Amino acid sequence: MNKAFTVLEKLPRRDVVTWNSLIAGYTNHGLYDEALTSFKKMQDDGISPDTITFICLLKACSSIRAADKGEELCAEIDRQGLLGKNMVLGTALIDMYANCGMVPQAQEIFDIFAARDVAMWTALISGYANQGRDDDALNCFERMQEDGFSPDALTFSCILKACGSLGAITKGSQIHEEIQRQGLLAGDAMLGTALVHMYVKSGNLTKAQKVFDDLPMRPVSLWTVLIAGYAEFGHVETVFALFMKMRREGLEPDVILFVVLLTACSHSGLLEEAQLWFQNMSCIFGIAPTVEHYACIIDAFSRAGHFHKALSIISRVSDSHGLKLCSTLLGSCREQSSVELGLWAFGNAVYHDKSCAGTYVSMSNIHAVC
Repeated sequence: MNKAFTVLEKLPRRDVVTWNSLIAGYTNHGLYDEALTSFKKMQDDGISPDTITFICLLKACSSIRAADKGEELCAEIDRQGLLGKNMVLGTALIDMYANCGMVPQAQEIFDIFAARDVAMWTALISGYANQGRDDDALNCFERMQEDGFSPDALTFSCILKACGSLGAITKGSQIHEEIQRQGLLAGDAMLGTALVHMYVKSGNLTKAQKVFDDLPMRPVSLWTVLIAGYAEFGHVETVFALFMKMRREGLEPDVILFVVLLTACSHSGLLEEAQLWFQNMSCIFGIAPTVEHYACIIDAFSRAGHFHKALSIISRVSDSHGLKLCSTLLGSCREQSSVELGLWAFGNAVYHDKSCAGTYVSMSNIHAVC
């Protein structure tokens, strides 16, 4: 991309198409800040953005949650008379507002359009589901169908998330039947993962396992969802068995799966197993521990009463993770009724962030039970 910018700077004349190519390139490669910087240079060149420019920039704003910049772009779109004229642009606006947590504004943009398409409906449904407004997501889904639109795989994935959060197993099962009727599961691993997740969240592990077994494609993300479901309900032996089965199928575990495994060990009181997974994660699979992994192993030691080992880990880890790790220890102190150590963890957590309300609640809970 640096070479592309060098070539661009050497051009005697630069038009909107040239700038759009660069901005789109940055956006498609996940270089969102660079995309926004290029837009500023484009404006300095006196070039006015067009619909394609705005779509690329809104994707960048959506990805990095740059709400202020996104609102500036929306105002410019309105000033140019483009608002409500192009459904792809409208979808980009809805997606930007929704990802920035501004669902009412996303709904306002949606309402401007007299004509809508599946992508626009899906963006709004996704926004509601991702912000925990699951009833609104379901209502929006029903309105979409009433208006004569057929959901696609992405729409179904979004609405299944809402069904899972609500425990709406009946609605989720109806959607499952429609997905099967359309034959969508054969070629969409993301949809299969969403379906398994819905059944897991609804507490129906038998159905989740059945869907999983029938899927032709099973990426690591799908295994992780099912394993996490069994872990949540305390079936730790099944967790380990599924992991070994996944390995036999030639798949490599990722960062997220190890968080699930360590959490399962911690909550089941399996300290030795937790230590083994933590060690194997880096030694065998080459995965460097993140703050989430450290928090899991600290929790495992603390639940077993080995606070000195938990403290030893905290002292070795980067200070930037202090709040997370001390908060984990603080929660464990409540379970173990350890006031003295709880006070230490509380003091260190407050040192890192005085405004974290959860820290004060945890300390209050320790005093309440001790």
